[in-house]
Formats: sequence, structure tokens, C-alpha cells
Amino acid sequence: MLPTVGCLIFACGLWYLFRSADLPHYLTADLALFSLVLLFRALKDLVSAVTKSPRDQVALSKIRRGAFWTVLCASGLTFGVLATIYSWEWIIPDRIALEIRSLPQSKGDTH
Repeated sequence: MLPTVGCLIFACGLWYLFRSADLPHYLTADLALFSLVLLFRALKDLVSAVTKSPRDQVALSKIRRGAFWTVLCASGLTFGVLATIYSWEWIIPDRIALEIRSLPQSKGDTH
């Protein structure tokens, strides 16, 4: 229950932060949100491993594995959030940013 509530609150906060992102940085916002989904799964595994009563070698292995994935997903989330908020230009190549900003031509246009 704790990972669900925490990630839901965090997702609402991210929605508020990402409202002002420009089009190319929707990609980094998507990275952050994808990392949040994976973080939710990692936290569920970690919390279930930590709250398990008998702590044998298998339980400690699950705790270590859950902690590793939690840290990795939290790092991806942090990177995506910072890249979106501060509009890091070096993340997205110029040619991709230009393609994202350009309007698509319909098949009937002969410009």
C-alpha cells in the first residue's frame, strides 16, 4: 500500500512540474514517468521483502535485489525530472528537436 500511495502522490507532483515543458522535453518527461512506473514495481518488491518475517539468505538476496532496482529506477526518475525541469539541451540532439517542433505535412500538401 505504501508504494502505491507514494507513487500516486509523486505522479501528481510530476504532472504539475511537467505542465510547462516544451515539446522536445516531453521525451525526458516520458523517461521520468516510465522510471516512476518501474520504481513502483521495484518498491513493491522491496517492501514485501523487507516486511517478510524470517530473514534467511533468500530474503536478504531479495532485499539487495529490490534495493538495487529501487536505486536504479530512482536515478532514472531523478535524471528525467531534472532534464525536463531545466530543459537540458544536450539530452536531445538538435535534429530530433527540430523534427519534434516541425508540423507534419498532410498527404494533400504539395509545398
